[in-house]
Amino acid sequence: VLMGTSIAPLIMGAIFAYLGSQDYDDADEIKSQLQMPGSSYGENFQNKVKKNHDLVDSGDKKMIIGASLAGASVILFGVGFFLAF
Repeated sequence: VLMGTSIAPLIMGAIFAYLGSQDYDDADEIKSQLQMPGSSYGENFQNKVKKNHDLVDSGDKKMIIGASLAGASVILFGVGFFLAF
């Protein structure tokens, strides 16, 4: 049963990792826009900087959750395998 239930956290961990990578891709796109020459004191520039930081923070949180769930999945599978044999 433990080996079977290890699939759910693995799938959820993969989903969170995918969502985190999407946030990183969006942040990278904003970063490339910010590297264009222009005024760094404008309101639009500062809003993009804030959005970039928010996307990176969100991506970090999702990746941590995804990695934790994947680790829990491996532990569940290992305990189930140990108890089965």
